[in-house]
Amino acid sequence: GKFALVGSRDDVIKAARPGTPVIDLGGWVVYPGFHDSHSRLGECGPEALEVPLGDAAGPTGLAAALHDSLPRAPRGGWLLGTDWDPRAARGTRATLDSVSTSTPILVRTRDGHAVWLNSRGLDALGLKPDARDPDDGWFERDAAGRLNGVCFEGAAFQVIERWVSSASVEQVAACIEQNIQAAARRGVVSFHDASPYARSAQAFALLARRGRLKARVLQMPMPQLPDGYAEWTRLRSPDPERLALGPDLVAVDGTLTAGTAAVGRPYRSVRDSGYALVSQGRLDSLARAAVAGGRGVSLHASGDRGVRMAVDALERAAAGGTVRGELRLERADLVQPQDAARFRKLGATFVLLPWQLPQDIGPGTVEDTTGAAPRVPHPIRSLASGGTPLVIGTDATPGNSPPGLALQRAMNPPNAAELPAPQLILHGLTVTPARSAHEDAVGGTIEVGKRADLVVVDRDPLRVPSQLVPAMKALLVISNGEIVHRLGI
Repeated sequence: GKFALVGSRDDVIKAARPGTPVIDLGGWVVYPGFHDSHSRLGECGPEALEVPLGDAAGPTGLAAALHDSLPRAPRGGWLLGTDWDPRAARGTRATLDSVSTSTPILVRTRDGHAVWLNSRGLDALGLKPDARDPDDGWFERDAAGRLNGVCFEGAAFQVIERWVSSASVEQVAACIEQNIQAAARRGVVSFHDASPYARSAQAFALLARRGRLKARVLQMPMPQLPDGYAEWTRLRSPDPERLALGPDLVAVDGTLTAGTAAVGRPYRSVRDSGYALVSQGRLDSLARAAVAGGRGVSLHASGDRGVRMAVDALERAAAGGTVRGELRLERADLVQPQDAARFRKLGATFVLLPWQLPQDIGPGTVEDTTGAAPRVPHPIRSLASGGTPLVIGTDATPGNSPPGLALQRAMNPPNAAELPAPQLILHGLTVTPARSAHEDAVGGTIEVGKRADLVVVDRDPLRVPSQLVPAMKALLVISNGEIVHRLGI
């Protein structure tokens, strides 16, 4: 469905055919439908009970929270701990075995760069005690060299891939539908999605064939997960209007949350400099291939050394001339000023993940990495000024990532000097994603001939006090001309 007419109330009433339903918005605020520039719609596994662990006090508190939830876990299903902070609560599989040895347990950080399993979970996913470390991550081990249940970076990605693959296509498809519905209730109708798993690809294709994919999804395949990458890149979408390939997604380094972001000077706490998950040569090759293929590339980097690698790769990929796909830099928690200036010259898009802002910046992270060299923590303004496109992503599942909260966090960053213009942030959910994806001719604004995507909200985030923005409610949501959510209108 497309917008047929945009104008005054009288113009619209006059043009409406007899019997056309009329919805009076009652003076509420209308925006183009929101776009999540880094979602995880298809990160769905077998039946599980989710247990939020963000407030758990140490490994004992984490185990207690899981133990209290155990009676509610589905029979034969998993216990899934979310929002784990490895800096605050760290143990081994024995810690989680104290909760249960019969129910598989998977605990994960919000961004998926670290996971923690009990013995039953390791067995359920076919991870043997002597499993080899991948090139881009590692399994922690006990004194005898056996897996102790904690996995970082590429090893964590593999665990999540196995967990997703242990579910059926129908299970994952049902979960994706639920996630899209949860997003619609918050006004989000389109996505750059990071579900780079083979089972997720099969589930998205199933929904598209059945006409049940009620959102526009640009999927970002990840070459660091070869099975999923092969599945996605050979997929012929049954419904290109709803499901298409976006840029390749490459994880350049770890995260400040896990203490694995690649930084230029060692962390004082652990005396290392974090981890690059790819070599510069490999990163350059992946970026050039993705750009040459026409879809572009999105580089996810956290530390200042990782960001420098990413900017180097983007510069080299763009050096060949006209870039048809997207060039994106995601996250960028810590940046050196000269690299921010280089990035702005590229005309690439900065993907802000405000859901990570409060968790990653604080004592023991940026303070440990600043050293003598000037570095900018959460450089929103430094990267997204001078016309550089800024878009907003959640890097989370929709049920845990309301747009109002993302807006509020973006408008109140820990580094107040890096606060961008509020209008720029709101555009990062609406106008700018379509423009940076080269889809501004068909979406992103409320104009005749464009996709009929809009959201009616109960408050204007640019006019109310910031503390009221997280409670913003979507009253009416239309996706591609179809009402997908309605509340009180």
